[in-house]
Amino acid sequence: MDNRLSGTLSERLYLVLREKILAGEYPPGYHLKEVSLAQDFHVSPTPVREAIRRLTQEGLIQTQRYRGSVVTQYNVADFLHLYQIREIIEIPAARLAIANARQQDIAALNHVLEESVQALVVHDHASLLQLDLVFHECLVRASGNPFLSDISRGIHEKLQTIRKITIPESIMGRKSHDEHCTIADDLKRRDSTAIADHLTHHIRRNRDEVWRYLTAAEGLPPQEEDRSQPSE
Repeated sequence: MDNRLSGTLSERLYLVLREKILAGEYPPGYHLKEVSLAQDFHVSPTPVREAIRRLTQEGLIQTQRYRGSVVTQYNVADFLHLYQIREIIEIPAARLAIANARQQDIAALNHVLEESVQALVVHDHASLLQLDLVFHECLVRASGNPFLSDISRGIHEKLQTIRKITIPESIMGRKSHDEHCTIADDLKRRDSTAIADHLTHHIRRNRDEVWRYLTAAEGLPPQEEDRSQPSE
C-alpha cells in the first residue's frame, strides 16, 4: 500500500475513532478490536493499529492485560486530578490572554457565545457541551502559548468523556453560558483580577456539579472538604 494513502487512512480513522470516543459512542471500557474495526471501516489492520497508537498516547485508549485496547475508564480520583490540572493551566492562561489576546481571539469567543445562544434556544445540549470545549480552547489559545492550548484541550477532552457518561446533557445550559459571557467581558476589558476570579468560580462550580453525579453513580458519600487538592 502506498505510504501516503496509508497515512491518509490512518489520519481519517484516528479522527473517526476519536470522535466516537468523545461522543460516547464508544463508552469507557469499550473493547476496540483491531480486526473488527478493520472490517467495519474496510481497511487493513495497519491504519487501525496506528490510529489506536495515537489515541493511546492521548490517553483516550489504554491497554489492559488479556483485553487489549479499551476506551479509558476514569474514576472519581482521576476526575478530581483532571480538574486540579485544569485550574493550574487555565487560570494563568487567562491572565496571559489579558495581555496577549488579539481582536480575532475576542471575535472567536463572541462567535462561540452566539452559537451557544442558538443552541440554548433549540435545547441542543450536545452542541452546548461541544461549544463549552471550544470556548475554553479559544480562551487558552488567546494566551498566545500553543503548548498551553494543546495541554488544555487534552484535559478538557478527558473530562468530556466523564461528563457525557455521568451527567444528564440537560444540565449543560444557561448558567455556563452566562459565566462564559462574564469571562469574555473580562477579557475585553483586560481585567486580569476579574477573569481569574470568574474563571476559578466557573471551573469549580462545574467540578462540583459533575462531582455530585459521579458520587451518586458510584454510591460514594458526598464530601464536604475542599476538593481543590485531591488526596492520593
